[in-house]
Amino acid sequence: TDLYRSDAIGIGRPNLIREEARETLRESTIVYSDVSNPEGNKLKYSSFNYTDFNTKDLPEKYNSIQYLGDEGQYVYCLQEDKLSKVPVDRNILSDASGTQSLIASKQVLGNAVFFDGQSGCDKDPSSVIENDGNVYFANQSIGTVYRYSKNSLETISNKGVSSFFRNLFKEARNSLVSGEVLR
Repeated sequence: TDLYRSDAIGIGRPNLIREEARETLRESTIVYSDVSNPEGNKLKYSSFNYTDFNTKDLPEKYNSIQYLGDEGQYVYCLQEDKLSKVPVDRNILSDASGTQSLIASKQVLGNAVFFDGQSGCDKDPSSVIENDGNVYFANQSIGTVYRYSKNSLETISNKGVSSFFRNLFKEARNSLVSGEVLR
């Protein structure tokens, strides 16, 4: 090294080249940073230590994650084809009767709870709107509009207006294909 006399050569750390190495795109994975102490002097929001396995994998069969939202004790996650909620610093236990209990956990993100049906926002995170504790979103490919509120998911386009939304989404797709701008 440059700091003291030594027989060792300080030319850096050794590197290994692996010809079979490849990059992976993990579209249905949540990556979170190290825990930060709000009273500390150093924020760790950008400290991502992959040796700690700070990821939460959601099923790839529901396609990529399009939107994440904060719900206090949960993070709700909209994939292309499914809505789920993931407990933060907690986990959900179910008994034989189906009763669920929320318990403390050392895991940062617990087991995801999925809602019934094909209830994602397709590939359109801009369709997600949060208002007064409700989350509204649309799935254009199947022509449905949803409202998520705490523990319930409702298909509001099935309330006698499904043909209206299907026609609206069809018109929007046709306008975008022809290059028109919607007003």
